[in-house]
Amino acid sequence: MTQHDFNVADQGFPAFRADMNLAFLAGVSLSSGASEPSTKFAYQWWADTTANVLKQRNSANNAWIIRGSLDIMGVLAKTANYTVVIADFGKIIVCDASGDAFTITLPVAATAADGFVISIKKTDSSPLAVTVDGDSAETIDGVTTLGLLNQHDAAVLRCDGAGWFVESRAGVDDWQVIASGTVSAAASLDFTDLSATYRAYKLVFSNLLPATDGVALTMRTDTNNGVSFEAGASDYDWAFVSASATASVSGLGDNADTAIQLSGSVSFTAGNESSGHVLIIDPMNGATQTGAEGSQIFVNSTGNATSIHGGGHRLADEVNNAIQFLFTSGNITTMTYTLYGMRAS
Repeated sequence: MTQHDFNVADQGFPAFRADMNLAFLAGVSLSSGASEPSTKFAYQWWADTTANVLKQRNSANNAWIIRGSLDIMGVLAKTANYTVVIADFGKIIVCDASGDAFTITLPVAATAADGFVISIKKTDSSPLAVTVDGDSAETIDGVTTLGLLNQHDAAVLRCDGAGWFVESRAGVDDWQVIASGTVSAAASLDFTDLSATYRAYKLVFSNLLPATDGVALTMRTDTNNGVSFEAGASDYDWAFVSASATASVSGLGDNADTAIQLSGSVSFTAGNESSGHVLIIDPMNGATQTGAEGSQIFVNSTGNATSIHGGGHRLADEVNNAIQFLFTSGNITTMTYTLYGMRAS
């Protein structure tokens, strides 16, 4: 690992030969070192042994461009949260989310710099998502996250020094992962900062269990980003149809309620956890009523398997930037969830 200013001074022998040899060594080793050469030239090569990447000086001689990785390993296998490092330039990260959903976080765009490229692929067939997330508020094609939802979904991402762009992708659809996680002994599950970037949102949940027996899952909205969810006596309407394992079919609804009811009476017995999805339609469109519709399979308070489909509205034309899910009484004991957003265009 040798660096040289490539200026051989006028000197006697053998110092002249030693200086020339150092210059030749710096040339063949691409000025390798842990820090940049003190004297720099346009188009000069530098093997950065700290970041483990090969860099080239730009034509203006005022910045380095990453040209490749010094690592012989071109494929990284990940099964848990991982932050991409500069030495990962040009690699493909293959992700197995069969054990749990996780996030690949991109490096700071200014550090990655213009031209940095990375490929990310989901390899497993589970419904658990791999989320690609920009550092802090940095975006990918204008949004903060990119979801890889299905087996073999993949994306090639390139940086411009300020943000990230999808250069090419395979299998990735318009549904993007917004958030995922679990709930334990909480009064509600709230989502704030809804954006007009998305036309609709979809909550997919499982392992849902109430702390109180015989309560129903409901949803509320808010125009004030979760500060005060609307809960007036006539703020919402709703209706649903349910069918139980006893072959009984029934319907229920209300034209004026404090929330949109999304289920019937749910059992709080461990082992009877429910699962389902809720689609929230156009919450950021102030010219329409925010709608919600979905399906759920659960065990009711009498111990019978029950399937339900229905929905409702917030009975006002308003921009709703927050939504809340809660039971009609008591806490949410457990819940595993993923919130997706569908791009508006």
